[in-house]
Amino acid sequence: MAVVTVKPDREKKLRNRYPWVFADEILSVEGEANAGDVVEVRDARGEFTGRAFLNHDSHIALRMLTLDAREKIDRAFFEERLRAAARRREGRVRDTNAVRLVHGEADELPGLIVDRFADTLVVQIRNPGLEQWREVLVRALKKVFTPDGIYERSDTQARVEEGLEPRAGLVAGSVPEQID
Repeated sequence: MAVVTVKPDREKKLRNRYPWVFADEILSVEGEANAGDVVEVRDARGEFTGRAFLNHDSHIALRMLTLDAREKIDRAFFEERLRAAARRREGRVRDTNAVRLVHGEADELPGLIVDRFADTLVVQIRNPGLEQWREVLVRALKKVFTPDGIYERSDTQARVEEGLEPRAGLVAGSVPEQID
């Protein structure tokens, strides 16, 4: 895993859970990493600060995933993040069949937006890191939210700015033509 060291003035913001590191806030990168790879983030003293998705081609070079050195980025990580997002919304949404289930960085899943319309999920995958985990995310969404279908609307300008092609269409199951 590549190691990214951030400049001293960025350290405090990361420890206060600010989810992004901009390209000009990086001191160095040790090791090979492609766009979307998970990297270890360290402060200027070399101490572990977290793990993040890296994208050299974006103004937002690091999107933080965790500040916990013990937390691995794997299938279980994504499932637990989705479960936590669901718990945060339990009992808060009434009298509607439409709700935002995942709010990207606010749910510690940077760049992932998930909306539920009745029994259909609509997802946006907005960065190369999530794109690498796309199949794992789809399986986790099915497991945690048990929708009838998942439709992807990853056709935003933000995705293009991250170096990804727009994508839209059915991902899993079936979706109705119209949702009431």
